[in-house]
Amino acid sequence: MSFKFFRSPRLIQILKELKSGPKSKNELKNCLKVSTSRITQILSMAKSMGLVDVSLDMYIITSKGLLVLNAYEILENFDNICKTNSLNDYYLDDIPSYLLDRIYQLSNIKILDECDIFYTNKNFSKILIESYSVKCYTNVFCSEYIDLFSNLVESGKDVNIIVSKNVLKEILLNHKKELKDILKKSNIRFYISNKDYKISLLILDTKLIISFYLKNKIFNYKKIFICNDEDCLDWGEELYSYILKNSKEYNF
Repeated sequence: MSFKFFRSPRLIQILKELKSGPKSKNELKNCLKVSTSRITQILSMAKSMGLVDVSLDMYIITSKGLLVLNAYEILENFDNICKTNSLNDYYLDDIPSYLLDRIYQLSNIKILDECDIFYTNKNFSKILIESYSVKCYTNVFCSEYIDLFSNLVESGKDVNIIVSKNVLKEILLNHKKELKDILKKSNIRFYISNKDYKISLLILDTKLIISFYLKNKIFNYKKIFICNDEDCLDWGEELYSYILKNSKEYNF
């Protein structure tokens, strides 16, 4: 299949116009602000590719045209979010392809602040305290996390934590007793991931908080991204479920 339609902004614009409903040639000409000969040429090309059909002088987008438009919008949205949030700088290979295809769901993501994730700041702590449910995956560790998650469990939060094998090794080396005490509580589930995913993820009642590794696989602990709309949360939940399926529960 030829993908030259991706290089034709006018053709994509026609598909976008027809997505909202059938239109005549004259209506499309006015929408695109082109000459009669030019709109005729574009529509002829679109029809020959099977992207549009015509009935009673009204042009209609076909199922193939919708598929092409959806593919284009995925690429367009991916490019926009990468540029807006500098995601081009990050290592994204550990995110499954079906979620990368829908990374546009993070279009409202923002930087929480230029902080050091290894030192729990007031904004971060406040967000955690206000949430009832906490789901976390991390492959980076600092000793403050033990107290933080202990406090969350003690306060009755529903806590689900997935850590990498390296993080577990660090905890058992320096905080084994604290972890053992935490895991005695009934409101925590603790898992070990089978793979060292290059990402840190926190899902709360109404917020997704995520941090990435740079392309050189060095963790960017100075930037925390946050989003609180439904699309972001759905995307984050799916990523967490993906990691959870590749993890096993840990008990002493």
